[in-house]
Amino acid sequence: MFCTKCGAQIPEGNRFCTKCGSPVAVPEAPKEEKTDAEALKPEKDAIAVEPETDEIPAMTEQTYEPETDETREIPQQSQPYVSPVSPVNNKPVKEKKSGKGLIVGIIAGLVVLGLLTAGIVILLGLRKTEVNLAEYLEVECEGYNGFGRVEAHFDTDKFVKDYKDKIKPNKNIKSLVKEYDDLDELADSADIKFSKGKDVARLFAMIYAANGAFEENDKLTSESLENGDILIYKWNFETKEMNEDEALEFAKKAFNVKLVTSDVEVEVNDLEDIEVFDAFKDLEVEFNGMSPNANANISRYPSDTNLDYSISNNSGLSNGDKVTVTASYYGGEEEYAKQYKRIPESTVKEFTVEGLDEYITDVSSIKAEDLEPVKSICRDKIISEVADRRDDYLSVESVNFDSAYLLTAKRSDSYNVNKLIMIEKVTIKCDSDKQKTEYFSYYTYYGFNNVVKTGSGDMLVDNVSDYGNDWTNFEYDPDNRGWTNTVSLRGYENFDRLFNDAFTRNVDEYKYEQIDVPSESGSSSAPKADLFSDIANEAEEGTGDYIFANSSIDALSKSDLEGLSADECRYARNEIYARHGRMFDDEDLQAYFNSKDWYQGTVKPKDFNESVLSQVEKDNIKLITDYEKKQGYR
Repeated sequence: MFCTKCGAQIPEGNRFCTKCGSPVAVPEAPKEEKTDAEALKPEKDAIAVEPETDEIPAMTEQTYEPETDETREIPQQSQPYVSPVSPVNNKPVKEKKSGKGLIVGIIAGLVVLGLLTAGIVILLGLRKTEVNLAEYLEVECEGYNGFGRVEAHFDTDKFVKDYKDKIKPNKNIKSLVKEYDDLDELADSADIKFSKGKDVARLFAMIYAANGAFEENDKLTSESLENGDILIYKWNFETKEMNEDEALEFAKKAFNVKLVTSDVEVEVNDLEDIEVFDAFKDLEVEFNGMSPNANANISRYPSDTNLDYSISNNSGLSNGDKVTVTASYYGGEEEYAKQYKRIPESTVKEFTVEGLDEYITDVSSIKAEDLEPVKSICRDKIISEVADRRDDYLSVESVNFDSAYLLTAKRSDSYNVNKLIMIEKVTIKCDSDKQKTEYFSYYTYYGFNNVVKTGSGDMLVDNVSDYGNDWTNFEYDPDNRGWTNTVSLRGYENFDRLFNDAFTRNVDEYKYEQIDVPSESGSSSAPKADLFSDIANEAEEGTGDYIFANSSIDALSKSDLEGLSADECRYARNEIYARHGRMFDDEDLQAYFNSKDWYQGTVKPKDFNESVLSQVEKDNIKLITDYEKKQGYR
């Protein structure tokens, strides 16, 4: 071995160069690999080696001279150098346990842990997730005390956040949802991904929390809630295809959820107190014109309400009608309340039309005393007409009121709204010194258009506008010389001719109804029943006038029909139509009525409208028809 620094040969075993003192680098002997078991055993012959130090042993001073072949000495062999060592503390080393036993223990522990985990998972799977929807119901009260409203809102976002990981749905939830068309459509429209917990929770909320509502009550509907009012919020779990019980079962089956929610009681609060006032206190409505064509307008407005007023249905008015005045906000109720710190008790008010002069359209509004002034007008007219003849022997013996009728226009745009017909029984006296006294009677009528009932209740008539256009003639010989004078006065020999002239000819324009006022005909004129005596007996011969003279105004009874033949029943039923000018397709029936003086056929069968018939006439037709069926006549 040679020194790597100075090149001098170093005896075996020396750790330092004997010439320059440099440490000798001793190569390490390769170590033998040992087994795990051998590595754990202590080496019996191991010795402790003293730790090396950085001190270099002292050397004697020498003079360096280059070596030559003559001068180089070959060193003698000497004993190897051995560093001093200290004895090793040989304590026995314990052997490690076998690794096989440790692995078995670990595996056994893992198995037990796995079984416990599986048990917990099974228990958790069997337990349904409980959901209380009420925890996510938000209720907001708005408006003002006495005018409040509420809104309920389900906080879906918070619910989804809380339950996205808690709801563990059935692994087949998608197919379970598809079994119901409405749920499938709901999930599809909401783009539900069944693999996402938040989507499952959102679908659950859409099914079970979307249809709840407050139980209806008047205050809730009219938005007039007050602080302290109690409302009940009811959940509605029904779907289009499931009732509530089925829906709850579906929650368990599909979502593994148990709903524990009950109805929610909500107390209205936090509504602001506000002044309430009458918005119509100083408002006045004025009615103008004639009923039923009057109109209404606002004649005085309140001065300090800051509201806009309008009136509706304010034309074509009659006494007793209602008009509506509405108060409106310029910027909405809430803005108004905030600005003025008050609110109207109501924004709508009805006013009743009253005090109008009105055209009479109902006989019930005409009383006996209303006709007295009209009777006087008719009496004066008759006396005046007789006096105008200037026959000394001629005078009016009596004028007796017989009956009165109200004709009402069928068309709203008719020039004459109504017509009052007064029928009088007149008895004329012919008396002279040379001839015996004779009496002659006839009927006449006068018509008054557009009869009015004033706001104070009085009846007003205008001048005579209509009168009979027939003339009654009778002969009298005042000088008893065999030469008679013909007396002609405006009137009718009998009542039925007058009736036809006054009513039947107007049937297309007016409907008529008799006014319930006692007759004055009495002993001075033949009773109405006498005018139509023996009509039934003369009917088949065509010389009589009516089967039932009063069937247009008086209700018939079953006893009235007893004993009538099939033809008589047929004539009696159709004479009600004939009075209104109806014509007939049946030739025999048409010929029968053509033979009557009172009949004027003006309405073709296809054009006849039964609306012209009064209720009395309709009832009489039905009574006769039923009798015909019972007797086997039809």
